[in-house]
Amino acid sequence: MGLTTDAARAGALARLRADEAYVAAFAAAFPDREPWGFDEVILAVACFERALVSMNAPVDRFRRGERDALSFAALRGAEIFNTDYKGAVCHHCHNGITFTNDVTHQSSPFDEVVYTNVGLYNVGGTGDYPAGNQGLYETTKNPADRGKFRTPTLRNVSVTAPYMHDGSVATLAEVVEHYQTGGRLIDDGPLAGDGRVSPLKERGLGGMRLDEDDIRDLLAFVEALTDADFLADPRFANPEPQSPFFGE
Repeated sequence: MGLTTDAARAGALARLRADEAYVAAFAAAFPDREPWGFDEVILAVACFERALVSMNAPVDRFRRGERDALSFAALRGAEIFNTDYKGAVCHHCHNGITFTNDVTHQSSPFDEVVYTNVGLYNVGGTGDYPAGNQGLYETTKNPADRGKFRTPTLRNVSVTAPYMHDGSVATLAEVVEHYQTGGRLIDDGPLAGDGRVSPLKERGLGGMRLDEDDIRDLLAFVEALTDADFLADPRFANPEPQSPFFGE
């Protein structure tokens, strides 16, 4: 992230080459590529990321036949999540095995990445988002794309606070409240505006009518997307110098 210039890439590569542990690790991983460079760094990062498969959350175990993996509350929350119950349209964006429409699956109904404006801002009543933080518009310069962002996965979302693209929502309960009202109202300040009536907000996000029990159950389902085994897997932790991955 941020390695967009030759100078930045050269600086990062110099830091890696100055670390004896990384020198040994790259020599072991790429014995026929000496000296190793930024191409090998990219390959190494990509190989690590492909290993980050989180598929043992309670919801996964339930789908594999472990009927007691989900509580009654989580099961009811799943029904709310996967239907249009009381205006809840969660599954329209958070679908598939990754709980996001940002990934095209083999049986996906989508043929392209979907970008959505969720009414987080409506600066000046124009649908605008904070300058320099306007999502897809930053690339396309199409005014209709202001505030449109890719849908994040909900896997392990209970441990990834704060939320929304800019971290401006503190808790999952507040995220649900955002969709309950159909957008965010900011009363004053430079970002004042009513996201509920943004002219650029996704039309399907008209608000929900969930009661306290509904919200509790919906949150129970979302929390059941947390894969404790994945989060505690030592293979994905910051390696210690004595780690076998570093040749010790």
